[in-house]
Amino acid sequence: MTKILFTCRTPLPIAELLTHWHPNRILKEVKMHRESLKSFAFVLMSFLLFAAGTARADNRVSPTVATNWPRLHGAAGTKQASVFGSKVNSNSYNFVGQSVILTQRAGAFFSLVPSTGVTTATTFSDGTLLNFDINGGRLLSTGNYALVGLKTISGTETRGSIFVRSSTGAAVANLQSIGSASTLTRFNSIVELTGSLYNGKLAMVGFSTQAGNAGAGDMFYVRATVSGATITADQTVMIGTANEDEAYSICQVTDSTIAISGRTKSGTNNDFYVRLIKISDGSSVAGFTLSGAAGTGNDDVIRDILKDASGNLILVGSSGTGTGRRGYLGRISATTGTLVTGYGFTTTDTDVEFYDADLMANGTSL
Repeated sequence: MTKILFTCRTPLPIAELLTHWHPNRILKEVKMHRESLKSFAFVLMSFLLFAAGTARADNRVSPTVATNWPRLHGAAGTKQASVFGSKVNSNSYNFVGQSVILTQRAGAFFSLVPSTGVTTATTFSDGTLLNFDINGGRLLSTGNYALVGLKTISGTETRGSIFVRSSTGAAVANLQSIGSASTLTRFNSIVELTGSLYNGKLAMVGFSTQAGNAGAGDMFYVRATVSGATITADQTVMIGTANEDEAYSICQVTDSTIAISGRTKSGTNNDFYVRLIKISDGSSVAGFTLSGAAGTGNDDVIRDILKDASGNLILVGSSGTGTGRRGYLGRISATTGTLVTGYGFTTTDTDVEFYDADLMANGTSL
């Protein structure tokens, strides 16, 4: 039995409700804003997940707050985006992400103690050019952090990049130029592999237009080894259809297979796309295309994928409905792609997107 916690982005049109405290008025307005309160509940769930010490955040931008929660890190003229966070101990958290100052972009690492605020803040590019975008991160079994994203060479060329930083933010290793000249390559997600075959190896997925893609760009899979200060790409594979395909998330399914997920373009529409591949060479085991939260979505994307205790795959993302977006949470068979359960979260708001999820033991099933 598993319990799922997920985060979302949505405008919350309930400011008026919160400013009128009289009980009778609140009861009346609750009925009027019932659907909006559903969105508020999702955001509250996201905050509780943060308070439990397993927070992940996107596009949080704020100056430092002196007292009480939330304690967010930032400075005048900069933008901070945290893509991954982890609990260090009962009174300390680490976050990794990105810092943007005007047109300069670099990776960022900071530690947070709730009672005192940010104690360590480090930006890095591991080079001379501040032109990196960080899209994903992972806490490794070594205690280090792995961050993935892209390095911008020019307006028509980007390279996939990976950085490994210590638990205090110090440089460990980096590989900045995966991909080919005059093409667009980026990483969106990373996982550390376990099991007897590839234990400790890193697997990354994203997008590339380099030679070998079957369409306007394909899912890009890389398996890598970290040894000391060196990162070696052991395997690079283009994966996709004749359409434009991009992978946003990855999870290990067995000792020898992983699932990657994202989107595939069909005409002017994007559909949910899941591909089961071999870790060894990236060759396909199975591919599944699903359309929309209710089968009618025209701009669908999976942002996170997880394997539950039953071996099924949990899909988290959003579905475009023509008039806006709604969050999506579903579960499919890892072997056949058959939809076991699917939910489209609809509110009175026009845009709801889910970006991240975690499974918790001893909860109820989806």
